[in-house]
Formats: sequence, structure tokens, C-alpha cells
Amino acid sequence: MTISIDCAYCDPKITILSATPPLGADEKKFRSAWKATTTGGPGNSSQLNNLECPSCGGHFRLADDGVHINEGGSVVAINISRPRIDSVDVSAGSALGGNRITLTGHALDCGELVVKFGEETANVISRSATTAYVSAPIGQYKFNILTGPYLKVTLSDATGEFVEREQLQTSQDKVAMIVKIDKNCVWIDGSSEDFPNGSSVFGTTSRVTANVVMSTTPQPFKGEIVEGSTSGALAIVSNTSPLEVKRPSRSFAPLEFVIGKSSDAVIRLTSSPAYSGMVDVTVENEFGSRTKGHRLSGGFVYT
Repeated sequence: MTISIDCAYCDPKITILSATPPLGADEKKFRSAWKATTTGGPGNSSQLNNLECPSCGGHFRLADDGVHINEGGSVVAINISRPRIDSVDVSAGSALGGNRITLTGHALDCGELVVKFGEETANVISRSATTAYVSAPIGQYKFNILTGPYLKVTLSDATGEFVEREQLQTSQDKVAMIVKIDKNCVWIDGSSEDFPNGSSVFGTTSRVTANVVMSTTPQPFKGEIVEGSTSGALAIVSNTSPLEVKRPSRSFAPLEFVIGKSSDAVIRLTSSPAYSGMVDVTVENEFGSRTKGHRLSGGFVYT
């Protein structure tokens, strides 16, 4: 008898391992010895636990078939292949997710397949050895920034209420437009050098006066939630340079302000509020990922 381990994927068949007992050898002892290799017995080696098909790159390990030697028991191959991705049929879609995508590749049926678009995991709908159907996850995109981040000025001793869009002017005739107001703070399109701590300011429309307590330029930080002032869209900052967000709750609006919920950073978007966010599409399973072939670089663009 011959112990033969064939690749589960290749057609025509590719034999990965073949062993025949020496002439006159006891067949049961031969099969028993091979069974022992699967449980750490004599002859056990890492090679037998990670047999690679030279043609397709599939991986297999030897296992006891669970059948007693007297009943013809031997060894079998267990598929431990790592998946490979070759292409996607749809290369762009909404950052709100939901696009049905067909992946083609190899060993996509093995183990628990995990497909990621950037850092986000897709929902695998169905799959075979060479095809997987997934629903694209909510994604990410980069902002087109018109202006900002804006200077945040903390005020005291205000004689009234400032109004948005009016000019804030110092005693040195430095002016900047107020883009946002929140209690005793205003955000302006200016610099801290022009609005130093302790300076006096007044609104050119409201005629309100106040004193500058502190002026800083808050920056958005990775992981914080940002909100669109008009759309109410929420998203999580995934990168700060350039400013990228992920998992948007809805689309951001043209020319709206985007506000950091924790940092108090404020920016303003252009009339085209976001541009394509290109991400890699990757595949892996519990056996790991391939050194080559697990990643489709720039495989999907969120729009």
C-alpha cells in the first residue's frame, strides 16, 4: 500500500507526499508508524505538519484518520491553507458601506475567512475555494479642507453676545472672522500672535467688547469623534495628516464645519467635502496570512 497526500485544490491532481513501505515490510507497522508521526511520535517533524503544494501554495498537515490499524487506519491530510486574494469585481463604493463585492482568489473556503477593507472587517456572505461574496464595511475617506483648524479664543468680561460671521477686532486693528461660538469661546480664522492673551477685542457688528484669556489652535486627534455642523454626520478620526475619518454615520455636507467633539478642533470643508479613501483589501484565516498574495494594495476606494 502507498500513503499518498494530494492537494485538495489542484486539478489535475498534484501529489504532495507519497510513501511506500519497503519490500516485505509489515503493512500494519508501516501505517502505525505514520500514525505516530501525527501525534509527536518517531518521525514527527514540522515539515509533516506544514506540507506545501508546490503548484498552488496550499498547505496541509498530517492527521490520524481515527480508524484502527486492524481496520485499515492510516493518515489523512487536513487543509490548513492560508487564503490568497487576486481581484475584486467592484473597486469603489460608498463610505457608508453595503456594496456587494466578489473576491476571487485561492483557498477562500479554508477555515474562518476574514476579509478586511483597510482596518474594517467585511461581512462574508458566501464563499468557495476561488470566490467569496462579501458586503463592504462602513469605510473611511479623507477630507478636503478649505480652512482650519481655527484659532479658539477664550474670552472674559464680555459686554454682550458676539455673532457668527462678524469680524473680531483687536485694539491693534487685527481682525478675523468668527466662525463658531460656544459660551465664552469663539473660533476665528486668525493667529494667536494677533490675538495674544490679555488683549482687548470687540465685534465689528455686535459692538460687544471682551478680553482674551487664552488663544490656542486645537488639533483633531486619532480616535476622537467629529461632527458636521450642518449634516450632523458623525465619524471617527483614523488619521490626522491628512485628516481621514472612518465609519461615517452619513455623508458630510459641502462647506460645512467639522468639529472635534473632544479636542474642540474646527475645520471647514470645501464644496467637495471628501475625496476618495483608498484602502487595501486583505484576507486571512485562523492559520494566518500568506507572505505574498494576502493583500490587494489599493484594492478599494471609498467615495
